[in-house]
Amino acid sequence: TVPLFVNGSITGGGTWMAQPKLGFAGRFQGRFDHIVFILTGFNLPFAELNAPWKFFDGRLHVENGDSRFIGFPASFSGTVALAAGLKPDWSIEARVADLPLAELVATLPWAIRYGYGVPDLAGAASMTARFDGTAPGILVNATALVARQAGSAATSSISIRYRHVAGQPD
Repeated sequence: TVPLFVNGSITGGGTWMAQPKLGFAGRFQGRFDHIVFILTGFNLPFAELNAPWKFFDGRLHVENGDSRFIGFPASFSGTVALAAGLKPDWSIEARVADLPLAELVATLPWAIRYGYGVPDLAGAASMTARFDGTAPGILVNATALVARQAGSAATSSISIRYRHVAGQPD
């Protein structure tokens, strides 16, 4: 488990109807504003969600707004199917198009930066993560062009593909 603290506001409104023979029918919409997920052990703001949402036909739809991942511009979009008595069925994508590594390293909490010996870096990275299914499974694709700043001219190109299948150990 990951200890997360979540803070922010969710606004919304809409119409609904419930009848025994027809069931529940509703259409709601609103916004997620400054929903911040903080890794409590490191006091690191992990992600911030600022996006419009709507709930229709048993699905929560989230569209990209002015969101952030580790303090950098990101997009979050997708749906979560919500049905009574069933687990949520996730289909969410998170994307960071341009992550400047020097700025990322400079903003890391000291416990991460020095505890894990993170070197000064230059370059850029990008990442896409998908959360799918009822468990959910996770697929992460990341690429980076990296150079160490401390006296090294070496450059590395890194590509990572990680897939976690729900219900199976890593």
